[in-house]
Amino acid sequence: MKALTLLLMVFLLSIILVIDVRSTFCCQTEPYSGQKRCYTEGVCCNEGQPSEYHAGSCYDFQVSVSGPSYLTVGVKTQINLYIHNIGSFDDSYTIKNILYEGISSDHISVSFPTDPINVRSGVREQVPIYVTLLYSNAAGNVIFPITNSQGQTKEAIYTVNGGENLFSLPEFVNLLILILILFSTALFIKFRKLN
Repeated sequence: MKALTLLLMVFLLSIILVIDVRSTFCCQTEPYSGQKRCYTEGVCCNEGQPSEYHAGSCYDFQVSVSGPSYLTVGVKTQINLYIHNIGSFDDSYTIKNILYEGISSDHISVSFPTDPINVRSGVREQVPIYVTLLYSNAAGNVIFPITNSQGQTKEAIYTVNGGENLFSLPEFVNLLILILILFSTALFIKFRKLN
C-alpha cells in the first residue's frame, strides 16, 4: 500500500512538473552568464532568434519634446516631438487630446499631425509641431499624450515660460520718427559746420 501511494505521488509530481515546465512562456539563455531562464509571464520577443529576450511587451517606446520655452507672441514656432521606438516591432503612434496645465488653450495655438506616425523598431523619429503664443503672460505646460497601436500611452510635456511682444505698427512709426529726427539733426549740424 505504501509503495502504491509513493508511486502515485511520484506520478502526480511528475505530471505537475511537466505541466509547470510546459506552461513557461519564454525560455532564453542569458548572454553574460550562459544560464537558461524561463518565464511564465510577459512576452517572448524575437522568439527563436539570437536576439530573443523576455519583456513585459515587445512594443515599447519613449517620448520627449524640445523647443524654446520663451515664445514671441503671434509668431509660429516649431518645436520637436521625439518618438523613440525601443520595441522589437515597427509601430504607429497617434497624438490626441492635447492637455493644458496652468495655461489656457485660448492663450496658445498648437498644430500637430493627426495621422498615425509610423516608426521603425530602434528608430527615434522627429515630429515637427508648431505653436503660436497668443498672450504674452501665458505660462504653463502643454501635454502631448502619444498612444501606440497596442494602446500604450506616454506623455511628452512642453513647458511655456511666457512670451515677448513684437513691436506693433504704431511703435515702428514712433521709432522711425525718432530715427529721422536724430538723422536730420546730425545732417543739419554737419551742413552748418560746412558753411
